[in-house]
Amino acid sequence: METTEGQEPFIEGCPSDQVIDSEPDQPCVVISYIKPTCNDNGERREASCSAPTHQVVKPGTYHVTCSCEDSWFSEEMCLFTIQVNVLPRFLARPVCPNNIQRSTEMSSEDISWDEPEVSEAFPVTKTHAPRDTFGRGTTTVSYTYQNTDGRTTTCSFLVTIIRADTLPPAVDRTGDRSILTTTTTENTGQNVDFAEPSATDDAGVAFLLPGSRRSGDFFPLGETVVTYTFQDTCGNTVDFTFSVTVIIPGTVFSSNQINWCL
Repeated sequence: METTEGQEPFIEGCPSDQVIDSEPDQPCVVISYIKPTCNDNGERREASCSAPTHQVVKPGTYHVTCSCEDSWFSEEMCLFTIQVNVLPRFLARPVCPNNIQRSTEMSSEDISWDEPEVSEAFPVTKTHAPRDTFGRGTTTVSYTYQNTDGRTTTCSFLVTIIRADTLPPAVDRTGDRSILTTTTTENTGQNVDFAEPSATDDAGVAFLLPGSRRSGDFFPLGETVVTYTFQDTCGNTVDFTFSVTVIIPGTVFSSNQINWCL
């Protein structure tokens, strides 16, 4: 039985033109697109295209033809272009200064630095300039350079302004007194417990430096001077001194403050 041709095939979903930018160090790219569909009297199948999808290509212009043909040799085609470009490289990446920190008794300070350099005169956008005034706290300074193709590269650094701290920590002197305790005649001393002093600092944390005797330590007979040294984060220190005296009952002991007879 002789068959007759119906409607000529047509293409559905022809891809749009593409522009792919590749990096200078990796110019080859993978082209990818969805192949169009042939509609032949209601029967659908994938079109045949001149450039396979998911193919690695070099930079250049690729004209892709996709076609559909039926058994009567009627043919429908669609064309699209894939353009692969190599982006221009920055000849030199900008290098910003190292982070800057200043301490001042004022609420702000003018800060200067050497601006970053590049080998070409790219347009630059910067958030701050040397000799700008910076208030207390941390501020990010950024330099953004734009290449001829519109790409940008950025470097940044931090400017931190802190309050100059020249005051030592403050010691809590509650219970500020020397300590007298007794022990038995066969002992050469004893462990003594006492409430340890503490300190605070307006600009940060005050911590105790090592080397001081502590509560619970062994103290020999007689008077021992105990010094607690506190330091803040700026290096300011303060000493708190008191004495711990261990005597045997019935001993008369004289210190600079009082005569003890127990």
